[in-house]
Amino acid sequence: MMNTIRRTKSSRFLLYSVSIALLLVVAYYRIASHYHVSGHLKAEVYRVAGGWGYRVIAGDRIYIDQPFIPGMQGKKPFPDSKSALKAANTVKSKLIHHKRPALTREDLIKAGIDSLGNSD
Repeated sequence: MMNTIRRTKSSRFLLYSVSIALLLVVAYYRIASHYHVSGHLKAEVYRVAGGWGYRVIAGDRIYIDQPFIPGMQGKKPFPDSKSALKAANTVKSKLIHHKRPALTREDLIKAGIDSLGNSD
């Protein structure tokens, strides 16, 4: 009986130790990935035929290149650099917060783009 109690205690200790170690590893990778993404992302705009596009750059690599307004019929560029930069910064913020970087209709309206792709 005494042997069974010792095994139970050592099993619990082992389980707790492994759980804590796993928790620390997960926390480390979450913090490291957040720092890596947020510390090295930048947004920039560039001219395209008929308007503007944007890029989100991670370190020295282009992570997202968007030469036209996403989610609109056809391939219509952003009408001005200001709206392209607002859209790029929205995507950058979503990436930093581990969200899907797609722009919603509301995101485009906040960037000053109406449903026809015109700036306000």
